[in-house]
Amino acid sequence: ERADTVACEPDELPATLQGAATLDVEVLKSLIGGDGQIAREFMDKFRSSARSLAHSMRAAFAARNLRLLGDAAHNLKSNARAVGAQALGDLCAELEAACNCGAQREVAYGMQRFDAVMHAVDAQLGRWLKECKTHAAEAIEP
Repeated sequence: ERADTVACEPDELPATLQGAATLDVEVLKSLIGGDGQIAREFMDKFRSSARSLAHSMRAAFAARNLRLLGDAAHNLKSNARAVGAQALGDLCAELEAACNCGAQREVAYGMQRFDAVMHAVDAQLGRWLKECKTHAAEAIEP
């Protein structure tokens, strides 16, 4: 069992997600020493990984496999928090806890919110990566 797994009864789930999806790139930069190139590489890898984990979560939800859904939510939670996508990380923590409890109603509610939060983080990340490429191209021009 994972050390940070939340043991709970179905009625004792973490508080629901509040606030809009955000991406705070400074969180990642503080972990890696502020190197913009490394931050871009991490964010690019995170985006690919997050999309894959989101796909796995949706498939597990459709198959009603709470163990697989909880495992994928756990992995995405950790990755999201490391890159500054706190709202996504918090929602994944809620989903993980609900899966561990077998709380299917809460899982269904969380998955309804998941797509919107994931889409918002992915869109913010896409804009940030595009801006990085634009700034890099401008720096090269004479």
